[in-house]
Amino acid sequence: MAKKPVSHRVRPSKSAPATTKAKTGPPGLAGRAARWIAKPKTKGSERRRQKIFESAITVGNEIAKTDGLAGLTARRIAKNIGCSVGTLYNVFDSLDTLIIHLNGTTFDALYEELKKIEASKDAGTAVRRVVDAYLYFVRENSNNWSVIFDHVWPQNYPLPQWYINKIKRLLTPLADALAPLFPPGQEDKIGQAAILLWSGLHGIQSLSSDAKLGFITSETAHDLSNAMVGIMVAGIRDQTGKSGSE
Repeated sequence: MAKKPVSHRVRPSKSAPATTKAKTGPPGLAGRAARWIAKPKTKGSERRRQKIFESAITVGNEIAKTDGLAGLTARRIAKNIGCSVGTLYNVFDSLDTLIIHLNGTTFDALYEELKKIEASKDAGTAVRRVVDAYLYFVRENSNNWSVIFDHVWPQNYPLPQWYINKIKRLLTPLADALAPLFPPGQEDKIGQAAILLWSGLHGIQSLSSDAKLGFITSETAHDLSNAMVGIMVAGIRDQTGKSGSE
């Protein structure tokens, strides 16, 4: 009678549980993002990030110019620059961060225009030139400018110092124009006057942009702004006794 063949298969011990192979599936967005972040920051990856950053700012400004804040979505920007939304968020951690950089470029553009203003020996004339340049810029870039004030920042989103510095820099040309109206050593009052005047200009321009200025007056934003400048300059001259002209 033939013997049964002996089996040499080793059965797993009860004390050592058999291992199971983990199930794997196609990598999701979170996985791709994690791998991107975990990759070493090579020169190539940094160049790519910089390219995405610059392209997103360019495209974002173009969208804002035509459609304002309502047109600024991560999906639309990513599609226009040819990348995924996940990749865009690897460069900008949120849409808020992207928008704050867009606003920074708007501040820079306005500052460059203010730097072109021709100097004047008369303070009143100098202030009016700054005001005219501001009104012209806002009128020509109304949608981009409105993004700055229409976007609501999350309460836990701290504005970076570089952003605050750009805002303060915009007050410099106006403060320089007002300075001859004040005695030496009154830099704080000069700064306060610049803030007051700038705030008044913004209020007038906002009413005009929202087509609500006509509810209270038939005068144009330009006429009201110049009238405000005249009243303010005359008031400062009365207080300080300085004419502000050489």
